[in-house]
Amino acid sequence: MDNTIGNNSTAVAGTAIINLTSPSWSSPSSSSSSPSSLLSFFAYPGVPLYLNSPFRSPESLRPFAFTVILVLYCLIVMGNTLLCLLILRDPRLHRPMYILLANLSLNGLVGSSATLPRAMRDLVAPGAITAAECLAQVYFVHVYMSLEYYILASMSIDRYLAVCRPLRYGALVGNARALRACAAVHAAAAACVSAVLCLVLRLDLCRGRVVDDLSCSHMALAKLACNDTAVNDSAGIAVTALTMGVGMALVAASYARILFECRKAARRGRKAAGTCAAHLGSLGVFALCGLAIVAMPRVERYARVSPQVRGVVNMAVYVLPPLLNPVIYGLRTAEIRAWLAARVSLRRRRRRGREVAPAA
Repeated sequence: MDNTIGNNSTAVAGTAIINLTSPSWSSPSSSSSSPSSLLSFFAYPGVPLYLNSPFRSPESLRPFAFTVILVLYCLIVMGNTLLCLLILRDPRLHRPMYILLANLSLNGLVGSSATLPRAMRDLVAPGAITAAECLAQVYFVHVYMSLEYYILASMSIDRYLAVCRPLRYGALVGNARALRACAAVHAAAAACVSAVLCLVLRLDLCRGRVVDDLSCSHMALAKLACNDTAVNDSAGIAVTALTMGVGMALVAASYARILFECRKAARRGRKAAGTCAAHLGSLGVFALCGLAIVAMPRVERYARVSPQVRGVVNMAVYVLPPLLNPVIYGLRTAEIRAWLAARVSLRRRRRRGREVAPAA
């Protein structure tokens, strides 16, 4: 009996892969639950799933959606790459806060690159994705979300020490310690997400293979599983507590201490406002995107939400933080503003020199 099921599953896998090359290929049914349609991540890593992008219909929306996502992705890559290169090349920016900022920018590139190119591809071709590719996307998407909270929490601790312990800041926080902190938060995020990935690998998908989202995620795949997902639900809550819960608790504690200390002196309060404004801006953007994703299922219980609106809300967390972080820090950080002003001034002098040379 087991051999029969295995042979049937292999035949289905082979048929699905062959059908992907056909122009008439369409998304698999989301209601299939027969044993022959059961998908094990371990057994068939090459079997396709289907990402049902909300921007695929109506068909007239696809060119516009593709163009918007492409422009946003190019801006994200250019802005964050420029910020990282600036921090790398300017010795004045070789300080703990900017080391953390560079990690925040790199993490934004990871999150957007794990989702946006795939979203564009799904607008011009069938949304098929192999189980192995889906697992890779789950890993990078969840690492991005976890690291964002951890890095923002590390930056809040750095701001607390800079504002409330300015005389000891150099001794308490150096570049080496900032690098070790970055390594620690990367390891913590990878450990949390690896545990989630192990739970995804145990799932057998028998409730269809259509993922109704822009990207693969832990809970989106758990909805398609026929085995017990109570452990997955508990793990999801635990990982959320270890990432968002711990991160936001550290941020709240740091800023509570900053506000308490700054009540003692108006001058210190003004300094804190200027120092922390950029970090609070980044934190606010990411927190609002996260709250919107959490609130969306609850809103849908009482009101009809179009797939396009749901898609925009889900995509915002991969677009807005990495898009706005370079702008926020570029406008609020004196060293970055000075570098940009110097580059603009140098370019103007070179342009004037080229204009004067022919006249001479």
